[in-house]
Amino acid sequence: MTKEIYISADKVDNSHEERLRNGLKPILSHFDLTLWGRRDIDPGLGWKDEMHEHLSISSYFVPLVSADYLASNMCQIEVQAGGYRALHEGLKIISIIVRPCAFEFSSLAQFPYLPKDGKSITEYSNADRAWLGVLRDLIEMMSKSQKYLS
Repeated sequence: MTKEIYISADKVDNSHEERLRNGLKPILSHFDLTLWGRRDIDPGLGWKDEMHEHLSISSYFVPLVSADYLASNMCQIEVQAGGYRALHEGLKIISIIVRPCAFEFSSLAQFPYLPKDGKSITEYSNADRAWLGVLRDLIEMMSKSQKYLS
């Protein structure tokens, strides 16, 4: 059964979403996964309806966290809905800190996050290596949780 990864990102972080999508492309079929995010909404469809539909079927919720993300009302609506599903329905939340922010004070801090050291992607001297490490860790986390997802 195909499982969905719900990518939640502020529009300011579109380049980070693209990096994540491109990095995950080679492994999607291996794990029988698909990706979905706000940018996949068909014109004319309501954002909230689409969000709730995709969150209801997603196995993973991956927010790309930055100060803009934490300040965005739309993103916080997604976080609240994802958090509810995580606590009551087994949705796996794995945050990726893409730019410096007060992540530790957000509701997302109670869930696993990457990079594991808590630094943002942009704080590394080599962003390509940072993304590779994050993708490897994300794949490892998904591999470990696959047996629990049905």
